[in-house]
Amino acid sequence: MRDDELLGRDRERARLHAALRRLATGSAAVQLVGEAGIGKSALLAELAHRAAAGGALVVRADAAEFEQDRPYGPLADALEPHLPLLDLDALGPGHRASLAAALPALGAAGGISRPHVHRAVAALLDLAAAAHPLVLVLDDLHWADPETAALVGHLVRSPGRGRVLLAVAHRPLPPGDLLAARLDRAVATGSADRVELGPLDDEAATALVATHVPEGPARDALLRACGGNPFHLRQLARSPRGVPGTVTGTILAEVATLDPAAAALLRGAATVGDPFDLDLAAVAAGQDPDAALDALDTLVAAALVVVGESPRVFRFRHPLVRRTVRGHTAPGWSARAHGRIAAALAAAGARPEARAPHVAQAAGLGDRDAARLLVTAADAVVARSPATAARWLADALRLLPGAGAALRHDLLGRRAHALTDAGRLDDAVATLREILALGAADRTAVVAACARTEYLRGRPVAALELLDAEPSAGARERAVLATERAAITLPADPVRAAEHAAEAVAAARYIGGRALRTRALALQALALVLAGDPRGVAIAGEAAGEVADSGVAGTEPVPVGRAVWTAAADPADTLRWLGEALTLLGRPSGIDHLRRGLDLAATGPAAVSLRTALGFALARQGRLPRARLQLDDAVDHARLAGSDELLAQALTVRCHVRTWTGDLPGALADGRRAVDLSAHRRDGVGAAAAMFLADALLQAGDPAAAVDTILDGAGGPELALLAPALRADGAAVLAEAALATGRVALARAAAGEAGPGTAAGEAGAAGGAGPGAPGAAGGARPGAPGAAARGAAPAVPSPVLRARALLAVHDGRTDARELAAGARTPLERLRARLVGADRAELLAVAEAADELGATTIAAAARAGAAGRALTDRERAVAELIAAGHSNRRIGAELYLAERTVERYVSAVLAKLGAPNRAAVGGLLRGGRSAAPG
Repeated sequence: MRDDELLGRDRERARLHAALRRLATGSAAVQLVGEAGIGKSALLAELAHRAAAGGALVVRADAAEFEQDRPYGPLADALEPHLPLLDLDALGPGHRASLAAALPALGAAGGISRPHVHRAVAALLDLAAAAHPLVLVLDDLHWADPETAALVGHLVRSPGRGRVLLAVAHRPLPPGDLLAARLDRAVATGSADRVELGPLDDEAATALVATHVPEGPARDALLRACGGNPFHLRQLARSPRGVPGTVTGTILAEVATLDPAAAALLRGAATVGDPFDLDLAAVAAGQDPDAALDALDTLVAAALVVVGESPRVFRFRHPLVRRTVRGHTAPGWSARAHGRIAAALAAAGARPEARAPHVAQAAGLGDRDAARLLVTAADAVVARSPATAARWLADALRLLPGAGAALRHDLLGRRAHALTDAGRLDDAVATLREILALGAADRTAVVAACARTEYLRGRPVAALELLDAEPSAGARERAVLATERAAITLPADPVRAAEHAAEAVAAARYIGGRALRTRALALQALALVLAGDPRGVAIAGEAAGEVADSGVAGTEPVPVGRAVWTAAADPADTLRWLGEALTLLGRPSGIDHLRRGLDLAATGPAAVSLRTALGFALARQGRLPRARLQLDDAVDHARLAGSDELLAQALTVRCHVRTWTGDLPGALADGRRAVDLSAHRRDGVGAAAAMFLADALLQAGDPAAAVDTILDGAGGPELALLAPALRADGAAVLAEAALATGRVALARAAAGEAGPGTAAGEAGAAGGAGPGAPGAAGGARPGAPGAAARGAAPAVPSPVLRARALLAVHDGRTDARELAAGARTPLERLRARLVGADRAELLAVAEAADELGATTIAAAARAGAAGRALTDRERAVAELIAAGHSNRRIGAELYLAERTVERYVSAVLAKLGAPNRAAVGGLLRGGRSAAPG
């Protein structure tokens, strides 16, 4: 590094050094932002040098402007040279297989979803940092491929446990950019530091050019022209003809002094990449190896390229040098160079995805072999890099302008699939409409797919209008369109959704379409259960029988990249809807169907819904840690899918699981985000989010906010916006929160309203909405099959029984324990056991909750047990702490000196195990709920 490269950057260097010091205690992240040439790369080099001198392992890579077709390219450049030094077996086979999707050196990999790659990379970084701190440096991130950008977003949002510093640099990112949003959130939460680089001041700028340009008019003009940009100052100062008009001009002037061989190698290198392999650059230039070595010496002597970090690998002096050279290379020369590279890679046995970027640049119209290779390459990368797959499919379509309608339909369908998985939903809809304009043979199925994508975009009205405008000439068309109407209508009106599904079942039966009928039956069962209709039990049983008899559960996964728009060919939705319905009815087989559905749809929007549903089902069985893993996956997939609808559903259910695993700050963040995402619609989506957020607020010790949240978001005291199957859960949350705030009449009304009112009985009412269904975001504390499933009169849902038991405790009645005894699911049983329990029972509940990972219940039980040890005076102090009073106010209320209050506060915190004053309310309420009547 030259001495002048850090002139005027003392303040920025201090910020970077502070980030390095944070490595002593854990992970850290730092972000450098500034215009091209402002000095970001120099500061990163200084950081890397200082980290290496301090004993850290430094790995570095740059994103390149013309290499966005290389999924995870910068990551592979940075990490692959270090793989031989790591014990990859320590990661486990799952992570190792996922890493192969990002690091080609580990072998070919297909069908690996991006969230799995992200977690595997995070695990690899932790492994690399086991012995020494690790600094991962990524420069020019604004040029990164979408997969690398998404990975960086994951790493800053979910840093690992190792001593890893992530240092990234980029130019200002456009508004709305997903990576920019994640970096902004990381800075806002304190998990990353942002260093914004501005122009050099006059003193530093003058010092930078003083040795090249003497004082006078020329220097003054130079300083004015460059505006404090250090790269521009250096580049223009090196011009032998004074101050040229642009930086590009000075670079071209340097290139003009080269001999023809050196200039050709420079063009070849610009075609290959940055950094570039010397041998491949020679191939691009059409040079033999000896001539290339001589030309390389010339380029290094001219300081246009510099030595890289690996043998026979070199870099451009600055990305602007490569950009200028490439931008001034004749297009014909460039196309022939790409052709030579593609041929060399093919001769070396390179995989299609390595050859595709060059084939796309070299192939001419009508080249069917090239188009075939691009499609093969797209299929190979679509799971881990759908955006790249979509580009290569577009290239294949460009090469075949005269292809028949069937072939174009197939390629456009594949591209729509890739665009959907990439989260480019607007482009996916446009591509589907292009298929329709071609006169698609299966028009109805394409219309249904287009409507589904419109729903994912948050446009359910537009989706329904599209379906309603489509004529349904035959029974098959009616079945397909009615099923889509049912799926889109489900969150706002499960009763109407059940009617649409019944129409689809009838049409499918008429034509003997078993797969269509089974699909519609599964959706009808879910809609009926959500609507509280007892017929849902029988319909779910019929659908389960159809699935077993037809072999849907044994269907092979759909080949990745295929455009399968026909409803009959995609069993993942069938298995999801059936799995949700069975889960709500308390049938363990629901999980089996959801897992099989996930095997068939490991990526894309379907995977989000399936993982959300599976997380909910696991939570119902008390398997909270496993549920959390599925929901983390669901949230990551939803963010990548670009659908606020799917993200709201996943966050809603994760809010519920976080609430009961003790992660109340995370639960509140998820719940608030889900409510915000659903604010534009007043239906079951937003109502379920509000209910879960209210539950989290209640457990966090803010029952007043819980009451306000559920009343506002779920449709008032009647909870009219919640699906009928959710109202028992919502009523229990409302009753408990209202009771905690002294609004006893509201609590009684809530507990009474939700009595035996839902027609599906406990099977439906205690179940909660199926989280994977569009807008059905899951249930709070679901029960098990009740009397309705057995053909008897419906029972009172167990959440309501618990609410009534709490009222019994409040009234001083002796029947609290008896009322609470009807709970059936693991979480509900534990919560019911808290009511009216003695100290021994509370400690037993705490142990049982620990086994399930239900940290919140365990804490409430222990707080209740500890609350027995509170003296009357300590309890009075605790009540006032919970009310938000200061020590001075407490002293005034109880006629105590402030120092005395301090001692009581310390005793209360210690006995309740409260980490701070804010936690006392929730813990004290748990103890009070457990107190005998």
